[in-house]
Amino acid sequence: MKFQQGEVYLINFPQKGGNEFYGKHYAIILTTPDKADGTLLVAPLTGKKSGKKYRGGITIENSKYQNTPSKPKAYAYVRKIQEIDKRKIVYKTKKKTDSDGQVMLDAAGKELYDKVYRPAYKLDTNDHKKLLDKIKEVLGLDLY
Repeated sequence: MKFQQGEVYLINFPQKGGNEFYGKHYAIILTTPDKADGTLLVAPLTGKKSGKKYRGGITIENSKYQNTPSKPKAYAYVRKIQEIDKRKIVYKTKKKTDSDGQVMLDAAGKELYDKVYRPAYKLDTNDHKKLLDKIKEVLGLDLY
């Protein structure tokens, strides 16, 4: 599976302690998986609560990407960029079928399944540029 920069997936973040993200949260893919160890960088997303101040990230209008968002806005935490193993990306399973459409079985007669990764959405060009600009600002990098 190819993961592309700017795609948003549901991630199962491990609990590490402190004020770090953990549990299932959406996140924006920032890098493709490393070939050596299968890790990639992501920027966690959270629903933006009205009246709360956020810093070190960008606001995303959820209605641009979702039909019925639970919150009107999301916040991409650039300051909380994390390296994750690609196995932390939540997937669905689909029964494996042969060319005739028959469900495939293993030697023990159990059904075989494929992992199916589907992004929730992909950032548009404008939001992707805003994200890269904020990364540049927060981390003090020259990305262009």
